[in-house]
Amino acid sequence: TSRTPIPVFDEVMRRANAVNMVLVASAGNKREDLDLHPYYPACYADHSELGNNVITVTSKYKGTVCQNFSNAGTKIDLTIRANELCNHGVPNALGDTTASAIRMLNGTSYATPYVTADIIKYLLKNPSGFSKARYISSIPVVSNIKKY
Repeated sequence: TSRTPIPVFDEVMRRANAVNMVLVASAGNKREDLDLHPYYPACYADHSELGNNVITVTSKYKGTVCQNFSNAGTKIDLTIRANELCNHGVPNALGDTTASAIRMLNGTSYATPYVTADIIKYLLKNPSGFSKARYISSIPVVSNIKKY
């Protein structure tokens, strides 16, 4: 991670955008406002040239950014609902989602797989390509994924 854009990563993002790849980035866990304290690659979501294929995710509990972990700010695209401890249920390595296999872990990195999986479903239904605006507007109201 870096406080400024990373030149080599800029080129990676240009190439990824050229083939319509999507980067899902965690907002970070330093209890900071990304508008005041940028954090890359999360802040690429706000980049004028590279941002359309970058989604930045944070965690919320009852509509409030998880104060003890998650970064905030207008550069963030989406949130995932967490529990009162800002934890997310994470399946085991085999994808087992039974209650005994789920580990409760906190941090925005554990929120990003939910969005990644949802974007994969979106792309399977929309093989013509990714549009951040179209994707965000397609998220159902009842989803644990919400617009920031």
